[in-house]
Amino acid sequence: MISGFVLTENRLHQISIQGQDDFRDEMIWIDLVDPTDEERELVEEHFKLELPEKAEIKDIEASARFYEDEDGLHVHSFFLNDFDNSARNITVAFSIKNNRLFTIHEEDLSAFRLYRLRARQVQLELTDGKVDVMNILIGLHETAIEHVADVLERIYAELENTSPYVLALDDKESEKEKKGEKRRRLESQDDESDKEPTMEEVLQNIALQEDMNGKARLSLMDTRRSFSFLMRTQLLSEQQKSDVREILQDLESLTGHTTFLFDKVNFLLDAATGKISLEQSRIIKIFSIASVVFLPPTLIASIYGMNFPMPELNYAISYPLSIGAMILSGIAPYLLFKRKGWL
Repeated sequence: MISGFVLTENRLHQISIQGQDDFRDEMIWIDLVDPTDEERELVEEHFKLELPEKAEIKDIEASARFYEDEDGLHVHSFFLNDFDNSARNITVAFSIKNNRLFTIHEEDLSAFRLYRLRARQVQLELTDGKVDVMNILIGLHETAIEHVADVLERIYAELENTSPYVLALDDKESEKEKKGEKRRRLESQDDESDKEPTMEEVLQNIALQEDMNGKARLSLMDTRRSFSFLMRTQLLSEQQKSDVREILQDLESLTGHTTFLFDKVNFLLDAATGKISLEQSRIIKIFSIASVVFLPPTLIASIYGMNFPMPELNYAISYPLSIGAMILSGIAPYLLFKRKGWL
């Protein structure tokens, strides 16, 4: 899909491109979403340039991601795209030639949708009486950073929701915390199940948040590399350089927050693993106590069941005596364990 953007009263107006007749000379931004070979050829033929190939877009080498040639300036950046409680980074190829921006990406990204919405409502900044497409490039990255910040907030909220099921709280406090969490979930989602998640579901949720946090961190690091390259090109105005420096400061704070979330995820994983170990230890403890309690009665029954002289003495005395000995031998270790506080 190809979309062209023209400037109308300093606001972007989107036009769907179906053929050569839909192109306009005043278009300042051409956006290609998962383009076919025919669509790529259509843009290359009209604007007389060569767009990056898919293999070049996915290349991870810095020399292939940030460069300048006869077809203009090229920047390939990771944009975080979250969907269905998961996320992945989509590479977006930016190309600037003749004060016109070309973008290529496999999916329609959240950051692009939000930027288009803002650009239709808010006037763009002008440089020497015209729109500098570098402002659009910086604006798209800034919107992507805001989206990553929202994702990090959701990750933190999910970890906070998971904490009551992992942390070793006393019974009353834990029950109070869990009820409060269920109430918050029901307020946010009416169809949320009232069923308490299992430990397996808790671990899966923690692992999911860690994966999203890692992808968000990668997106932030790649954006930093993109801005560092733009600063080195000397193509930015003084105002744009000032804006980029402020954005880099925001990147620094967000990167530190991803480190905090990573530490929190590790803490919850360690706590969950410890809780599972304690539950398994309790099960083993039950079997251990049962084996110790029933071992003496089993031994007495085994001896009595053999050809031992005791039954021949007096059947009226021997049977109750043996049963009483079995009961006492089982009660004695039980009382000892209870006195020691091992139960």
